[in-house]
Amino acid sequence: MGRCCLDDDCPCRQDPGTRSRQLERELARMGVPTLATALIKVLARRGVRIAASLKEQGLHPLEVYPFATLKILGLPCRGKRTREGRLEIHRALRPLVPGLRRPNASEHRLDAVVCALTAQLHRMKLTRTVGKPDEGLMSIPDTQILTLEYVPNPTGRGVHAVWKRRRRRRAHSSTLGAVARSITD
Repeated sequence: MGRCCLDDDCPCRQDPGTRSRQLERELARMGVPTLATALIKVLARRGVRIAASLKEQGLHPLEVYPFATLKILGLPCRGKRTREGRLEIHRALRPLVPGLRRPNASEHRLDAVVCALTAQLHRMKLTRTVGKPDEGLMSIPDTQILTLEYVPNPTGRGVHAVWKRRRRRRAHSSTLGAVARSITD
């Protein structure tokens, strides 16, 4: 908000509050670092073009951030540029993504898997959005409603993950009675 473009030499760049989007500031408060959109102009512009093209085709693009998904779900999210880091991420994803193979996948392929996982969570209504509609919304896992259980794999090899909605805690009946009494008194 407050900028007409992402160019550094434009007068719109003078307001110090316009270097990042609301969603980037919200993620930062959650402990998820990002690169401000203004710093990754080429990627941001490409994303805008792709989103516009998808919208013209009647599709609804979903903005996700693989690092945020990994961090929010408590999965390994560091070191993906090293073989060991990628293997650690791959091992953590295997129970969550049935059929995941290729432990030597590149960081970009792992990112694509995490993006697809986030999209699947979105379809299951297990995500929430951060940001402002005017600047763009990002879908992230909603740990307030999402719980993850690991169960033995039916094949007898390893475990797989089952996504479940958290159950809302019911108020204890004595608490309800006290509330009802206070209302009627």
